[in-house]
Amino acid sequence: MHSNLAACILFGRERSLSIETSNGAVWGDAILVDPNWAHVVDFHGGIAEVIYLPPHQGRGHGARALPKPALRILEDQIDRWSVNSAADLVDCLGFAEPLSDPAISAIRHRIDFDPMMRLGEIEASRIARLERTTMLRRFKHKTGMTFRAYKNWAALKHAARLIGEGEALGVAGLDAGFADAAHFSRQYRATFGLSPTEGRNCVV
Repeated sequence: MHSNLAACILFGRERSLSIETSNGAVWGDAILVDPNWAHVVDFHGGIAEVIYLPPHQGRGHGARALPKPALRILEDQIDRWSVNSAADLVDCLGFAEPLSDPAISAIRHRIDFDPMMRLGEIEASRIARLERTTMLRRFKHKTGMTFRAYKNWAALKHAARLIGEGEALGVAGLDAGFADAAHFSRQYRATFGLSPTEGRNCVV
């Protein structure tokens, strides 16, 4: 079993899939898994897309089949997925995003814009105009992740996008700031539950 830092949706391209958690098995054409919830996926010989949603606190349900309105959004937009698609899906699912925090949003934007920059805590505190420990506490409250975990998450998302676009695994890892291929592969699997090769079907 493995768990993800952010909520993910698994969408069966050819057939239904199932997910096993401590709460039992869930079957469906598309299944939502909450953050930090250990699970095992069975694709039953089919192909699946994996979509990672923007960080949020989650609801602690574990895994559940996607409701029909959300499934319709997924089916309609999966082949032209964008940030707006993810926003529509999050809204349809009724996830309550933490109240807007411009200081933390500015840090997230900087990290997401250039994952290779490896923004440090001191510089992030300057961007937010907050004391370091205050920044770290607010960052975790707003994103559901520690500052360090979010940076790693952003770098791996960047690599996953490149891999999904057909980039060579080594190049994708280097571009995301991972100089060692073995370390990149371990981090990728620990985060997504897939090897980088298997991750070619990820949409993040």
